[in-house]
Amino acid sequence: GTLTGVMEVPGLNPDSLQVTWSGGRLKVSGERRERRPSGAAAFLCMERPHGRLTRTVALDIPVDGRRAQASLAGGLLTIVLPRLDDRRGRETVIPVERPK
Repeated sequence: GTLTGVMEVPGLNPDSLQVTWSGGRLKVSGERRERRPSGAAAFLCMERPHGRLTRTVALDIPVDGRRAQASLAGGLLTIVLPRLDDRRGRETVIPVERPK
């Protein structure tokens, strides 16, 4: 079986995201750069704040981080984690791919 997680990350691209699995924790981090308006225009309201984003989710189910997959489409990051019987606990970087 697998575990699937979905996270909204509007305005981020795969190159600005890092997804890791280590010691029973799934960590998603990234950075949204500040967008400055050109010319005399200014933002009155910005619903997507800039800066660093880090979210960590603890899971008590062993998963195979080496076979995990992450994809980003339409501002949604989808992470698929296959279950695992082995509990060795190494950190694994999960590449974020664009849909084909």
